[in-house]
Amino acid sequence: MVTVLRHISDMPHRERFVITLLLGTLGAMLTACSGSKDAPTSPGQNSGTTPVTTTVDVFTPGLVFSPAFLTISVGSIVRFNITGVAHDVTFQAVTGAPASIPVTSNQIVSRTFNTKGIFPYDCRTHPGMSASITVQ
Repeated sequence: MVTVLRHISDMPHRERFVITLLLGTLGAMLTACSGSKDAPTSPGQNSGTTPVTTTVDVFTPGLVFSPAFLTISVGSIVRFNITGVAHDVTFQAVTGAPASIPVTSNQIVSRTFNTKGIFPYDCRTHPGMSASITVQ
């Protein structure tokens, strides 16, 4: 494992970014697939008529948002765990998008999503660092 990490650290920035993105996506997919068969497959999918609101974490392992694609219910809270390298979270100008988060580091910043829609966001500090939240 140490040999692999040394090899990755010797790679150019763009290749490290792609590998980090792939590993973050793989980790998110494995986490999503590890739930029980009886649990709802996404927030808001339950047997009653009241949507399930949850608190979900988004992490910044390096130069990616993880998970990069997230689906939540109206009223859910997303906590952006910005650790290590400083990042911002800039939402596109879409009706119902929450306030953007200015450049920060080693902070957990929460946003509540009260409107249905798709809310793309990125880190303007690191071009190519993008993600999206779908609110159902």
